Amino acid sequence: MRRLLVRLDGDALDAAIGSSLTARTGSADTENVLRPIAVDGKTVRGSRTATSPAIALLAAITHTGDVLAQRQVTDKSNEIPAFAPLLDTLDPTGTVITADALHTQHAHGTYLRERGAHYIAHARSR
Repeated sequence: MRRLLVRLDGDALDAAIGSSLTARTGSADTENVLRPIAVDGKTVRGSRTATSPAIALLAAITHTGDVLAQRQVTDKSNEIPAFAPLLDTLDPTGTVITADALHTQHAHGTYLRERGAHYIAHARSR
C-alpha cells in the first residue's frame, strides 16, 4: 500500500476525491440557497523534519466537514497565491465562500465575483 501511495499524484487524487464529494453534496437549489464553502489553511502536524519545513495545505471545505479540494502551499510562500488555483478545481457558482482575514484581497473578491460566487472574508478580532 505504501508503494502505491508514494507513486500517486497528490493533486490528481485530491481533484478526484473533491469532485466526487462535490457531486455527492449537490449544488444550490432553485430557491436561491447558497451552498457554503470555507477556505482555510493549516500546517500538517508532525510534517516538519530536520531538513524540510512543515507542510502547509489550503483546503475548500463544506460546512459539514467534507473536503472538496486541497492544495499544498509552496515552501517560502503563503496561502494567497494558492487561493485561485484551489478554487479553479471547483464550480463556485451558487456558493458563498468564507475565508479568514488573509484572503481579504481585492483580487480574491474579483476572482470570486467573476466565477459566480458570493463571499465573506472574516476580519481578525482582538
